[in-house]
Amino acid sequence: MAVLKCLLVVSAVLPLIFGQCTLPKAAILVKRPVFRFTMDLATRLALDKENHFVASPISQWILLSALSIGALEETSMELKKVLELHPHKCFNRKYWAVVNDAMNTEDSNDVSVKRSPLVVLDQSFSPFMASSFLSNLNQTNMCKVITQNFDDAPQTAGIINEYVRESTNGNIKEIINPTDLYETNLILLDSLYFRGSWTTAFPTHNTDVVDFHNELGAVVGKVKLMFLNSEFNYTNLDQIKASVLQLPYGKNKEYSMLIFLPFDGVLLSTMIYNIKDISLATVFRKFEMDGPRTLDVQIPSFEIFSELDNLKELLTDMGLRSIFDFSAKFDLGVDVYINNFVQKAKIEVTEDGTEAASVTEAELGWRSLDLSFVANRPFFFMIVNSEKELPLFVGAFSKPTGFEYTS
Repeated sequence: MAVLKCLLVVSAVLPLIFGQCTLPKAAILVKRPVFRFTMDLATRLALDKENHFVASPISQWILLSALSIGALEETSMELKKVLELHPHKCFNRKYWAVVNDAMNTEDSNDVSVKRSPLVVLDQSFSPFMASSFLSNLNQTNMCKVITQNFDDAPQTAGIINEYVRESTNGNIKEIINPTDLYETNLILLDSLYFRGSWTTAFPTHNTDVVDFHNELGAVVGKVKLMFLNSEFNYTNLDQIKASVLQLPYGKNKEYSMLIFLPFDGVLLSTMIYNIKDISLATVFRKFEMDGPRTLDVQIPSFEIFSELDNLKELLTDMGLRSIFDFSAKFDLGVDVYINNFVQKAKIEVTEDGTEAASVTEAELGWRSLDLSFVANRPFFFMIVNSEKELPLFVGAFSKPTGFEYTS
């Protein structure tokens, strides 16, 4: 009887689970895992890069999610915990569909988003891989799988780097060196390219060179501060002690940049740490409550290039340990582990809009009496899919002209 009762419970629960496994439900559930992972990593990057960087944590989330398909034992548990994956595979498949949709937009005159994932296998290694792993990976539509001869390292590196250049529109020139292929038989890449024109562009004649201040108020350099007076979503969030401005892209405003400016006296690192305790839904709900406002917006034009070559250490600190050593367990038929994890990312913000890419492996014109948002001191930013409330890029700006942009 005990066995019969157990079977009846399973029989009743399974249809309920699969009945709820829908894209709309997954679109709601996936927001929190991606956002928390993004902010956990951003907090560590801000500390490591002295509050001056750009990154695409969602790319790491996707790559690690792909690896979770074939992960076993402790490796599987770590990935599920850190990525906050759903206990049921059906929902994870829907997660990937939602994220893929949020990161791919038809090229148009005002906004283009393109994700180009790739798995590269050593031809001598691939016959030993479990067919179920590759089959499951292909079914997710998360990445393209190709086979290369890793013994011919220069040729393989050249093919990979050409793929990177093409997928990022030339913004990232190289992600791998031939020497990186030594004792390597599996490479996962996830490149993300974004180009967006502001819905309301900044007039170039309203840009002027002004002082940029550090968190203590001291002048640390000069920036080209762009000026615009228009109607935007703007609010104050006491939970994180910051003002938040939304600058939309394109005609349909599906994507936007959120700029978080700490209240006076609040450290940028403290504000970034606190953001993980809210959500993008919190921000957008507050925008709706306050309504659009006409205000003077002053933000710098800037360019940041970041080479994140210590992601392995940062992710280990977040709880992913076994995946980076020989204790990693995957359903691949042979022992394999991640010996390196890097990302290169670049962003350029101008009067016209924003161009950003990543690969994983002012005398002013005029003034008014309206509210002002003046980013002439360190701030944090996100490029988000506003409709799906998913962050594509995050970063911080604190080093103006006269400092090195590369971080």
